[in-house]
Amino acid sequence: MPELPEAERARLVIEEHALGRTIAAVDDSDTYVCRPHAPGEIAAALEGANLASAHRRGKTLWVETGGPVLGLHLGMAGRMVADQEPAPRGWTASP
Repeated sequence: MPELPEAERARLVIEEHALGRTIAAVDDSDTYVCRPHAPGEIAAALEGANLASAHRRGKTLWVETGGPVLGLHLGMAGRMVADQEPAPRGWTASP
């Protein structure tokens, strides 16, 4: 189970790399992880929303979207990973 420094690092990753971005797609097909929501319910609520602010209390994380609040928990070995900005022309130029 992640400790407080890992939870804070995850919040910082969201804050530094994801705030202001739009949620393009949500995979909420795992009925155990997304309980008590039916498949598609979370996606319908969050897709198209912008990530406004990231918060942490203890090991619990949440992100405000200006609408529904996205609650996150890292679980046993969870982590946040942010994709990198695309290259200016969509590819990496050779020197």
